[in-house]
Amino acid sequence: MNAKTLLIIALFLLQEQSVLSQCISIELSVTWETGYDIFQKDSVVDIPKLNIIYRNNCTVDYYFLKVSESRDGLPKLPCVVLVHPSFRGPDESLRWHNNFFERAKESINDAKKYHGSKNENFHVIIGGEPLYINSWEVSRNTIDTFKNYSHDLINCDLSKVYNYIYYENNDEEKVIMKLCFESSDITPENITDSLKDKFVFVKSGATFIDIYNLIGFKLIEGCFTFYVHQNDIKNYVLNLQWDSVNKENMEQKLELPEVVGEYQRYSGAFNTNKVTVCFGNK
Repeated sequence: MNAKTLLIIALFLLQEQSVLSQCISIELSVTWETGYDIFQKDSVVDIPKLNIIYRNNCTVDYYFLKVSESRDGLPKLPCVVLVHPSFRGPDESLRWHNNFFERAKESINDAKKYHGSKNENFHVIIGGEPLYINSWEVSRNTIDTFKNYSHDLINCDLSKVYNYIYYENNDEEKVIMKLCFESSDITPENITDSLKDKFVFVKSGATFIDIYNLIGFKLIEGCFTFYVHQNDIKNYVLNLQWDSVNKENMEQKLELPEVVGEYQRYSGAFNTNKVTVCFGNK
């Protein structure tokens, strides 16, 4: 681990109850792995990973929507959606990838200048309302995330870095952004098949782990406190319906099936914690 990197793991939040007082706990931790520098492929570096551990403390097998869904182990952050173009030849493909490379490096430099780099402290909110994409969002620790506020530009900086990493490993894949669930999605068959990566299926006493690459946060530097946004697991997902009278999208709740295969739907409170990691000379 880089000696200049300080890792602080917050105490597990018991919410005035014991860890086993809730059937489900969602635990966050950070580990380090050896990998390659995203800009210099022949350089070996230490890469931080965020582990989201879903733990079933009860005697019933449960399923529920993930608080976050990765894209090849990469977090999604709010920014302009970038769609992979159709290339007319190798030269055009090379120019596009080179531009992406430069945009990612510029985003890191811009973020360090604008945000004060390692001297800044941020909240990283994992998930939110159960839309089709449960993304992360970064905000300054002085912002009340439960009130209306403007998205911090650091989200776009991080998004460009992670898009660069994604496209480097998925050269020919197009991104199709689906914003919400449809009524036809919410069937036991779809939940265990085409939508299975969006849900957790965890047997009694077992755990399920999602792992996310934090290299973008390390490159931008600063102190980041990660935590799950909601304090309970919903028994529904959201659909957006266009209201032609008010000229706006209206949210519609779609209830999840009570039983999917051998798993019962879980909803309600869960225990969780926060984890803070500082990159740079903090």
